[in-house]
Amino acid sequence: MIEIVRIDLDNEMDLILAHKRAMKLLELCGIGLSAQTTFATAVSEIARCSIGDGLESSLSLGIQVSGRSRKDVVAIIKDKVNLKKLRPNPFRYAERLSGGITDEQKDGFFTYSLSAKIRFATLITDARIKDFRSFFETEPPLSPYDEIRKKNVQLITLSEQLSDSEEQYRHLSESLPQLIFSMNPKKEVTLSNKNFKSYFGSEGLDFGLLSSSVLHGDDLDGFTTVFNHSLAEKKIMRSQVRLKGKKEFVWHLFSLVPFKDEHNNVTKWNGFFVDIHAQKLVEETLRDNQELKQVQQQLVSNQKLLEATVGDLTKKNNELEQFAHIVSHDLQEPLRKMQFFASFYQDSELATKQEYAPKIIQSAGRLRDLIGGILQFSHIGHKDSEFRQVDLDAILNNVVADHELLIAERTANVDISPLPTIHGDASQLYQLFSNLLSNSLKYSTEIPHITLNATQITAGHEDFLKTGRVYHHLMFTDNGIGFKDEYKEFIFKIFKRLHENKEFTGTGLGLAICKKVIENHSGHITVESQPQKGATFHLYFPSVGH
Repeated sequence: MIEIVRIDLDNEMDLILAHKRAMKLLELCGIGLSAQTTFATAVSEIARCSIGDGLESSLSLGIQVSGRSRKDVVAIIKDKVNLKKLRPNPFRYAERLSGGITDEQKDGFFTYSLSAKIRFATLITDARIKDFRSFFETEPPLSPYDEIRKKNVQLITLSEQLSDSEEQYRHLSESLPQLIFSMNPKKEVTLSNKNFKSYFGSEGLDFGLLSSSVLHGDDLDGFTTVFNHSLAEKKIMRSQVRLKGKKEFVWHLFSLVPFKDEHNNVTKWNGFFVDIHAQKLVEETLRDNQELKQVQQQLVSNQKLLEATVGDLTKKNNELEQFAHIVSHDLQEPLRKMQFFASFYQDSELATKQEYAPKIIQSAGRLRDLIGGILQFSHIGHKDSEFRQVDLDAILNNVVADHELLIAERTANVDISPLPTIHGDASQLYQLFSNLLSNSLKYSTEIPHITLNATQITAGHEDFLKTGRVYHHLMFTDNGIGFKDEYKEFIFKIFKRLHENKEFTGTGLGLAICKKVIENHSGHITVESQPQKGATFHLYFPSVGH
């Protein structure tokens, strides 16, 4: 059978879903109303038995293809209880309605199958089956209970995807030749891969007690000084150091990256050691052998590539931890509200139900926006390989046109100077400027005044730009409510907001998406702001041809 829709049979609301969706599937297959009612009633009789006396019960509705021409709508109810033996009368009634029930026992479940023949003239193709599935996935909820069901399934799916990603990352970190670890602010190793444990043994490594038994004596003082300075300044550390091996000291590349919370406090450090002993030996040989310079350059290039790869892995690990926090907190918050109000809704009188229903719908909408935002952020996170020349003037014209009603409503002034053409993805750039404009219109208590200017600069000593490279510098300025300077990095993090929903609605994803778009275009974004004095976003894009 090709499954179209599945329903877990837990309570009377699921019985209603089973009846209506059985009717609807037969209708989509061109089966008449009388046959729809008869078949759905038979399905409901068995489903009622499962809800009343069953265990781990479920209903699957789908299409069964037999040979070239025979096609049937099939309903399969699975249960761990022998319902036919326990409740024979409903089964006899259902058999009379449906023309027969096939039952079997397999893998600890009793399975009951009912079918309704589809007319030969009705064309059931793979495309139509796909449309059937799409219909049931996107159909409006039949009730607040059905809406909760759908959102819960989406949440479970997202959680499973996150678990799969974490498991893949775990396998990847275990398979890499690096010694990878996490360290708490007390300099204690809290997590490490198998190579780290194998190298340092069961006693592990305590960075607070480094000695010549771990590091080469000539490296100990210098490494310890730089290490402690990095911890004190909360900065990334990279160094080359010799670790004691089984037979000799072995050169390693060492890297340490801080992981900070919203208050700029370091909660942990992620680090790794990479064996570069062979490279160091080659470097010593190259001092006396000019013919091997080309090999040395290749090794340096490989080292940089390795550092970038491991740095990306560390960044992905940090993003996974943020998503884990989102699943455990941000997404569950509206779900808990829905469950709370739904329980009151179920036990309340009709007049009181009218009070709780809007709250359930509001929480469901919040959950929908959060899940949609995550999917959008995940999509933006992948670089588009088909970048082309994009006229930013055209992009901004579309953005302003799409916000025309809101601009008119706020009587906002939007002043845009001529903009350059850059190499990029038009849809991502539209999202970038749409988010910036929406924020400026939203976070304002006065008549919004928004300007966008562009200049061309040559990078000098900026830490975040490549020295000597030409950039387009765009300044997006508004007169909104602004924020304190200490939050200028915090606002670009996913799901981080400075205001409650009762003040200004939002998901906390807009500026995180802006930052991701800029990064995809090899650029950079910064912001300057003061409370009640607006904000200026500085956007840097590499100039075409430079």
